Amino acid sequence: MCLFEFSDISKNEKTIQRTWENFRSALATGVFSYNELDAAKANITFLKVFNDLFSHCHPFFDASAESILSCPTTLMRAVRLLPADPDPTYSRFIPNKNYITKHNRFSPPGVEWLYLAMGDPCVAKNCALKECRAVTGELFSLCQFKLNEKYSEKTLVDLTIAEDVSYEDLNRQLENSADDIRNREVKKAVNSIMRKGYAKTPDVSDVKEKLTRWVAYTYARLLSKQIFVPVETEDKEFMYSPFQCMAQYFLSHGYEGIVYSSTVFPEGKNVVLFDKDAATPIGKIIKIYV
Repeated sequence: MCLFEFSDISKNEKTIQRTWENFRSALATGVFSYNELDAAKANITFLKVFNDLFSHCHPFFDASAESILSCPTTLMRAVRLLPADPDPTYSRFIPNKNYITKHNRFSPPGVEWLYLAMGDPCVAKNCALKECRAVTGELFSLCQFKLNEKYSEKTLVDLTIAEDVSYEDLNRQLENSADDIRNREVKKAVNSIMRKGYAKTPDVSDVKEKLTRWVAYTYARLLSKQIFVPVETEDKEFMYSPFQCMAQYFLSHGYEGIVYSSTVFPEGKNVVLFDKDAATPIGKIIKIYV
Protein backbone atom coordinates (compact mmCIF):
# COMPACT_ATOMS: atom_id res chain seq x y z
CA MET A 1 0.00 0.00 0.00
CA CYS A 2 1.39 3.41 -1.00
CA LEU A 3 1.47 5.79 1.98
CA PHE A 4 1.94 8.97 -0.04
CA GLU A 5 0.32 10.54 -3.09
CA PHE A 6 2.90 11.53 -5.73
CA SER A 7 0.69 12.35 -8.71
CA ASP A 8 0.86 16.17 -8.69
CA ILE A 9 4.37 16.79 -10.10
CA SER A 10 3.02 18.08 -13.42
CA LYS A 11 0.68 20.46 -11.60
CA ASN A 12 3.51 21.63 -9.36
CA GLU A 13 5.75 22.27 -12.36
CA LYS A 14 3.13 24.49 -13.93
CA THR A 15 2.61 26.33 -10.63
CA ILE A 16 6.31 27.08 -10.28
CA GLN A 17 6.49 28.28 -13.89
CA ARG A 18 3.46 30.53 -13.42
CA THR A 19 4.54 32.05 -10.10
CA TRP A 20 8.09 32.57 -11.42
CA GLU A 21 6.75 34.45 -14.45
CA ASN A 22 4.56 36.57 -12.15
CA PHE A 23 7.68 37.28 -10.09
CA ARG A 24 9.55 38.41 -13.21
CA SER A 25 6.66 40.54 -14.44
CA ALA A 26 6.35 42.35 -11.11
CA LEU A 27 10.03 43.28 -11.28
CA ALA A 28 9.73 44.36 -14.92
CA THR A 29 6.78 46.64 -14.21
CA GLY A 30 8.40 48.29 -11.19
CA VAL A 31 6.19 46.87 -8.44
CA PHE A 32 9.46 46.60 -6.52
CA SER A 33 13.16 46.40 -7.38
CA TYR A 34 15.40 43.35 -7.10
CA ASN A 35 16.82 44.45 -3.73
CA GLU A 36 13.52 45.35 -2.04
CA LEU A 37 13.04 42.03 -0.28
CA ASP A 38 10.29 43.00 2.14
CA ALA A 39 8.09 44.26 -0.69
CA ALA A 40 8.89 41.18 -2.77
CA LYS A 41 8.05 38.73 0.02
CA ALA A 42 4.82 40.58 0.77
CA ASN A 43 3.58 40.57 -2.83
CA ILE A 44 5.05 37.58 -4.63
CA THR A 45 3.64 34.07 -4.26
CA PHE A 46 6.87 32.44 -5.41
CA LEU A 47 8.91 34.14 -2.69
CA LYS A 48 6.28 33.53 -0.01
CA VAL A 49 6.31 29.81 -0.75
CA PHE A 50 10.09 29.66 -1.12
CA ASN A 51 10.66 31.56 2.12
CA ASP A 52 8.36 29.23 4.04
CA LEU A 53 9.97 26.14 2.56
CA PHE A 54 13.52 27.40 2.96
CA SER A 55 12.99 28.31 6.63
CA HIS A 56 12.23 24.65 7.34
CA CYS A 57 14.51 22.94 4.81
CA HIS A 58 17.61 25.15 4.61
CA PRO A 59 19.95 22.62 6.32
CA PHE A 60 19.65 20.45 3.22
CA PHE A 61 20.81 23.35 1.04
CA ASP A 62 23.65 24.47 3.34
CA ALA A 63 27.22 23.54 2.35
CA SER A 64 30.57 24.75 3.63
CA ALA A 65 32.64 26.39 0.92
CA GLU A 66 35.49 23.99 1.63
CA SER A 67 33.35 20.89 1.23
CA ILE A 68 32.12 21.89 -2.21
CA LEU A 69 34.85 24.09 -3.74
CA SER A 70 38.14 22.61 -2.52
CA CYS A 71 40.28 19.97 -4.25
CA PRO A 72 39.51 17.76 -6.16
CA THR A 73 37.00 20.28 -7.53
CA THR A 74 38.50 22.56 -10.19
CA LEU A 75 37.38 26.19 -10.23
CA MET A 76 37.88 28.03 -13.51
CA ARG A 77 37.12 31.36 -15.17
CA ALA A 78 37.34 32.27 -18.86
CA VAL A 79 37.73 35.65 -20.51
CA ARG A 80 37.29 36.52 -24.19
CA LEU A 81 40.34 38.00 -25.94
CA LEU A 82 40.85 39.96 -29.13
CA PRO A 83 43.76 38.85 -31.35
CA ALA A 84 45.65 42.07 -30.57
CA ASP A 85 45.19 41.83 -26.79
CA PRO A 86 48.33 41.30 -24.71
CA ASP A 87 48.71 38.08 -22.75
CA PRO A 88 46.41 38.46 -19.73
CA THR A 89 47.61 38.53 -16.13
CA TYR A 90 45.71 37.38 -13.06
CA SER A 91 44.13 40.82 -12.71
CA ARG A 92 42.18 40.24 -15.94
CA PHE A 93 40.21 37.49 -14.20
CA ILE A 94 39.25 39.51 -11.12
CA PRO A 95 35.83 41.24 -11.39
CA ASN A 96 36.11 44.99 -11.88
CA LYS A 97 32.93 47.05 -11.73
CA ASN A 98 34.21 49.39 -14.44
CA TYR A 99 34.04 46.53 -16.96
CA ILE A 100 30.88 44.82 -15.72
CA THR A 101 28.38 46.46 -18.03
CA LYS A 102 25.93 43.61 -18.58
CA HIS A 103 23.53 41.75 -16.35
CA ASN A 104 24.73 38.45 -14.91
CA ARG A 105 22.35 35.78 -13.69
CA PHE A 106 22.52 36.83 -10.04
CA SER A 107 23.89 40.37 -10.22
CA PRO A 108 23.26 43.59 -12.15
CA PRO A 109 25.97 45.66 -13.90
CA GLY A 110 28.70 47.04 -11.69
CA VAL A 111 28.50 44.32 -9.01
CA GLU A 112 31.87 42.65 -8.43
CA TRP A 113 30.82 39.10 -7.67
CA LEU A 114 33.05 36.22 -8.72
CA TYR A 115 31.49 33.69 -11.11
CA LEU A 116 33.38 30.42 -11.51
CA ALA A 117 32.74 27.16 -13.35
CA MET A 118 33.35 24.05 -11.29
CA GLY A 119 33.89 20.33 -11.78
CA ASP A 120 36.74 18.13 -12.93
CA PRO A 121 39.34 20.00 -15.05
CA CYS A 122 37.72 19.15 -18.39
CA VAL A 123 34.18 19.92 -17.23
CA ALA A 124 35.24 23.19 -15.58
CA LYS A 125 37.07 24.32 -18.73
CA ASN A 126 34.20 23.49 -21.08
CA CYS A 127 31.63 24.97 -18.72
CA ALA A 128 33.62 28.22 -18.38
CA LEU A 129 33.80 28.55 -22.17
CA LYS A 130 30.11 27.73 -22.63
CA GLU A 131 29.15 30.33 -20.03
CA CYS A 132 30.99 32.91 -22.17
CA ARG A 133 28.88 31.77 -25.14
CA ALA A 134 32.08 30.90 -26.99
CA VAL A 135 31.79 30.24 -30.72
CA THR A 136 34.18 28.70 -33.21
CA GLY A 137 37.17 30.86 -34.06
CA GLU A 138 37.13 33.00 -30.92
CA LEU A 139 40.14 33.37 -28.65
CA PHE A 140 39.85 32.83 -24.91
CA SER A 141 42.07 32.71 -21.89
CA LEU A 142 41.37 30.47 -18.92
CA CYS A 143 42.62 30.55 -15.36
CA GLN A 144 42.11 28.29 -12.37
CA PHE A 145 41.13 29.60 -8.94
CA LYS A 146 41.64 28.34 -5.41
CA LEU A 147 39.36 28.98 -2.46
CA ASN A 148 41.08 31.19 0.10
CA GLU A 149 41.52 29.47 3.44
CA LYS A 150 39.69 32.11 5.49
CA TYR A 151 36.56 31.43 3.44
CA SER A 152 36.67 27.66 3.83
CA GLU A 153 34.06 27.55 6.61
CA LYS A 154 31.74 30.07 5.00
CA THR A 155 28.32 28.73 4.06
CA LEU A 156 27.03 28.52 0.50
CA VAL A 157 23.53 27.67 -0.62
CA ASP A 158 23.64 24.69 -2.95
CA LEU A 159 20.72 24.68 -5.38
CA THR A 160 22.03 21.57 -7.14
CA ILE A 161 21.33 19.04 -4.36
CA ALA A 162 18.79 17.17 -6.49
CA GLU A 163 20.68 17.41 -9.77
CA ASP A 164 21.41 13.68 -9.98
CA VAL A 165 18.20 12.24 -8.60
CA SER A 166 14.84 11.75 -10.30
CA TYR A 167 11.37 12.39 -8.90
CA GLU A 168 10.81 8.64 -8.98
CA ASP A 169 13.93 8.02 -6.89
CA LEU A 170 12.90 10.65 -4.34
CA ASN A 171 9.40 9.22 -4.09
CA ARG A 172 10.73 5.70 -3.73
CA GLN A 173 13.17 6.73 -0.98
CA LEU A 174 10.39 8.41 1.02
CA GLU A 175 8.01 5.49 0.58
CA ASN A 176 10.67 2.95 1.60
CA SER A 177 11.60 4.98 4.68
CA ALA A 178 7.95 5.27 5.70
CA ASP A 179 7.50 1.51 5.23
CA ASP A 180 10.54 0.81 7.41
CA ILE A 181 9.27 3.13 10.15
CA ARG A 182 5.77 1.63 10.00
CA ASN A 183 7.11 -1.93 10.22
CA ARG A 184 9.38 -0.96 13.11
CA GLU A 185 6.55 0.60 15.09
CA VAL A 186 4.19 -2.32 14.41
CA LYS A 187 6.80 -4.73 15.77
CA LYS A 188 7.30 -2.55 18.84
CA ALA A 189 3.56 -2.41 19.40
CA VAL A 190 3.17 -6.19 19.11
CA ASN A 191 6.04 -6.80 21.53
CA SER A 192 4.62 -4.29 23.98
CA ILE A 193 1.19 -5.94 23.88
CA MET A 194 2.74 -9.38 24.39
CA ARG A 195 4.81 -8.24 27.39
CA LYS A 196 2.67 -5.54 28.99
CA GLY A 197 -0.78 -5.98 27.57
CA TYR A 198 -0.89 -2.61 25.86
CA ALA A 199 0.86 -0.71 23.07
CA LYS A 200 2.58 2.62 23.49
CA THR A 201 1.90 5.50 21.12
CA PRO A 202 3.99 4.91 17.97
CA ASP A 203 7.11 7.07 17.60
CA VAL A 204 7.07 8.40 14.06
CA SER A 205 9.13 11.54 14.70
CA ASP A 206 11.73 10.45 12.15
CA VAL A 207 9.05 10.52 9.43
CA LYS A 208 9.16 14.31 9.72
CA GLU A 209 12.88 14.35 8.91
CA LYS A 210 12.41 12.05 5.93
CA LEU A 211 9.46 14.09 4.68
CA THR A 212 11.36 17.37 5.08
CA ARG A 213 14.23 15.95 3.04
CA TRP A 214 11.80 14.82 0.34
CA VAL A 215 10.23 18.30 0.20
CA ALA A 216 13.66 19.99 -0.04
CA TYR A 217 14.96 17.72 -2.78
CA THR A 218 11.72 17.65 -4.75
CA TYR A 219 11.49 21.44 -4.70
CA ALA A 220 15.18 21.74 -5.68
CA ARG A 221 14.50 19.40 -8.59
CA LEU A 222 11.52 21.51 -9.65
CA LEU A 223 13.62 24.69 -9.52
CA SER A 224 16.42 23.10 -11.50
CA LYS A 225 14.16 21.89 -14.28
CA GLN A 226 11.64 24.72 -14.46
CA ILE A 227 13.52 28.00 -13.88
CA PHE A 228 17.20 27.25 -14.50
CA VAL A 229 16.87 27.19 -18.27
CA PRO A 230 18.96 28.85 -20.99
CA VAL A 231 18.20 32.50 -21.67
CA GLU A 232 17.10 32.81 -25.28
CA THR A 233 16.69 36.60 -25.38
CA GLU A 234 19.05 39.54 -25.29
CA ASP A 235 16.91 41.19 -22.61
CA LYS A 236 18.94 39.76 -19.76
CA GLU A 237 17.76 42.42 -17.31
CA PHE A 238 14.22 41.12 -17.71
CA MET A 239 15.20 37.44 -17.61
CA TYR A 240 17.70 37.67 -14.75
CA SER A 241 15.86 40.06 -12.42
CA PRO A 242 14.16 37.36 -10.29
CA PHE A 243 17.47 35.52 -9.90
CA GLN A 244 19.04 38.78 -8.74
CA CYS A 245 16.29 39.17 -6.17
CA MET A 246 16.87 35.60 -4.99
CA ALA A 247 20.57 36.42 -4.56
CA GLN A 248 19.60 39.30 -2.28
CA TYR A 249 17.43 36.87 -0.32
CA PHE A 250 20.38 34.53 0.25
CA LEU A 251 22.64 37.46 1.12
CA SER A 252 20.15 38.59 3.74
CA HIS A 253 20.36 35.13 5.31
CA GLY A 254 24.13 35.26 5.65
CA TYR A 255 25.19 33.07 2.75
CA GLU A 256 28.48 33.76 0.97
CA GLY A 257 27.51 32.43 -2.44
CA ILE A 258 25.29 30.21 -4.55
CA VAL A 259 26.07 26.93 -6.30
CA TYR A 260 23.80 26.43 -9.30
CA SER A 261 23.49 24.29 -12.42
CA SER A 262 24.83 25.48 -15.74
CA THR A 263 22.02 26.01 -18.21
CA VAL A 264 24.36 25.94 -21.22
CA PHE A 265 26.54 22.97 -20.22
CA PRO A 266 24.46 20.32 -18.43
CA GLU A 267 27.49 18.43 -17.16
CA GLY A 268 28.76 21.49 -15.30
CA LYS A 269 27.97 23.60 -12.30
CA ASN A 270 28.74 27.19 -11.43
CA VAL A 271 29.29 29.13 -8.23
CA VAL A 272 28.86 32.84 -7.64
CA LEU A 273 30.81 34.15 -4.65
CA PHE A 274 29.57 37.40 -3.14
CA ASP A 275 33.11 38.40 -2.19
CA LYS A 276 35.43 38.52 -5.19
CA ASP A 277 38.39 37.85 -2.86
CA ALA A 278 36.96 34.53 -1.67
CA ALA A 279 39.04 32.72 -4.31
CA THR A 280 42.40 33.55 -5.87
CA PRO A 281 43.83 32.84 -9.37
CA ILE A 282 46.48 30.13 -9.40
CA GLY A 283 48.67 28.28 -11.87
CA LYS A 284 49.38 28.91 -15.50
CA ILE A 285 47.05 31.03 -17.60
CA ILE A 286 46.23 29.28 -20.85
CA LYS A 287 45.01 30.62 -24.18
CA ILE A 288 42.75 28.64 -26.46
CA TYR A 289 41.07 29.06 -29.82
CA VAL A 290 37.62 27.58 -29.84
